Amino acid sequence: MEKIPRRRRVQKEVKMSAWAKRLGILIVMMLVAIGTTVASCLPAAEAPTVTPTKGPPVGVPRPGGTLIFAVDAVADSLEPATWQAWGNMLASDLLFDTLVQSREEGKITPGLAESWEISPDGLVYTFHLRRNVKFHDGSPFTAEAVKISFERQYMKDHRYNTPMLFQSDQFLWAIKEIKVLDDYTVQLVRKEPSGGQLRQLTHMAASIVNPVTLEKYGKDEAPRHPIGTGPFVFEAFRPNELAMKANPDYWGGRPYLDRVIIRAIADDASRVAALAAGEVDATIFLPADFYKQVQQNPKLRLQFGASLSVTYLGFNCKDPVLSNQKLRQALSYAVNRKNVIDVIYAGQAVPALGFIPPAIFGYDPNLKSYAYDPKKAKELLAEAGYPGGLELTLTSQSEIHWPKLAQLIQSDLAAIGVKVNIETLDSSAFWGKVGANKHQMFINDWAGIYRDPYGYIVPNFTSGAARAKQRFGYGSPDVLDPMVWNAVREADPDKALKLWTAVQERLLLDAPAAFLVYYPVPIVTNARVQNFSTYGAAGKRLYLDKVWLEK
Repeated sequence: MEKIPRRRRVQKEVKMSAWAKRLGILIVMMLVAIGTTVASCLPAAEAPTVTPTKGPPVGVPRPGGTLIFAVDAVADSLEPATWQAWGNMLASDLLFDTLVQSREEGKITPGLAESWEISPDGLVYTFHLRRNVKFHDGSPFTAEAVKISFERQYMKDHRYNTPMLFQSDQFLWAIKEIKVLDDYTVQLVRKEPSGGQLRQLTHMAASIVNPVTLEKYGKDEAPRHPIGTGPFVFEAFRPNELAMKANPDYWGGRPYLDRVIIRAIADDASRVAALAAGEVDATIFLPADFYKQVQQNPKLRLQFGASLSVTYLGFNCKDPVLSNQKLRQALSYAVNRKNVIDVIYAGQAVPALGFIPPAIFGYDPNLKSYAYDPKKAKELLAEAGYPGGLELTLTSQSEIHWPKLAQLIQSDLAAIGVKVNIETLDSSAFWGKVGANKHQMFINDWAGIYRDPYGYIVPNFTSGAARAKQRFGYGSPDVLDPMVWNAVREADPDKALKLWTAVQERLLLDAPAAFLVYYPVPIVTNARVQNFSTYGAAGKRLYLDKVWLEK
């Protein structure tokens, strides 16, 4: 694991008033009661065991060398606060820093903020910033940079706001203001509490950008000049490449590597061939079809980070047929998750219990979910009014493993009397149809960028979320929404875990989706790559400041 300087102050616990404590206990008791009722409706599925792969022991660090990281695409601009080509998103962690970091299981550690306090009411977060930190152009890092980096995202009338800055709802929701107390002290003032605020601030969109760059180049051109405080310094955008060099003045210590190149190789087979030939050193997101080939090559190393991704079969609850709750429950029982794991993920996945994966706060290994039970599925199908079966359409993307997964689901549902017509579309057409709520069923996956349940449940299943309306045709403003927001606001971890369990139990009962499997991110490296962080890569984050290359 990488060593992170320990903060000098101890974060203060949020203290609740006696009235708030009594209210919190009452809410928990009510939701646990609801959860117990929900859970009794479902047989227990076997709780998955997720064991991330660890590489071999590392030796003495060796400075120097260039690491070439292969991805499917690279663009010629880099804005850490928006979705881009994967190569550019992965480079964000090399060029920029966040106030706090999550580089070890269950830990929030100092980043650009070396310490922080939280007010007793959970509304004010005071961050004490590192001194003597500079942006790559020599500009000083101060509290004003934090203020501008955050305000430009959630203030739509800010002079540096652009339509591409749309991720502030992932970590700056219900923000009242950002206050600069002095050059090295900044406050984040909330309108309401958030138990996961620190976890949410590890999102790459919370990276601190350079105000001098915005002023010099303007908001539209600044992404072509990515100047942060991170361990590597931007060198150039080249055709299909993004080049960076080590930052000798990095506050966390100079990286061992001299350079990092993010190289685009769109074809999966070509990426594997380049790895085998030693032309590139590492890649992620490799399809399971290539696992065996990689494992048989002694020059390559296949590792897996913890599961942050969930694959699901989504239902359009607004569809006249799929608005039937018992039908959706029947379909949830009908899918053989073990078969999906073996055929699609080469055994490197586990059955999903709910929508929150094992590596995310809020995961409950004892959650009672849908086990594979065709008999129960047929019984519910009859209760739903379809004893003789029915016909449905499943919309799938045409790329990677989606058509094969659609066929597996088609076969499973046929076994209970449901005829499935598969509609296969390219990604653009797929999202056009699903986004317009013109589908019946669809298959997809979801993976968060940070390890907080807010990023999973709120954007997908709360009634005000666009995805809930478009993809699932689902909303429960009177039941699920209050449960979710109580869980989001709860600062006490033990109470919050119970609340998130109740939320997932309610989702299992409503069944807007059949949660299929949790799968890890595969990481392939050349054997000479040492101390690579699978924990970071599991969350689509690239931490290379403590990586080195053997001769």
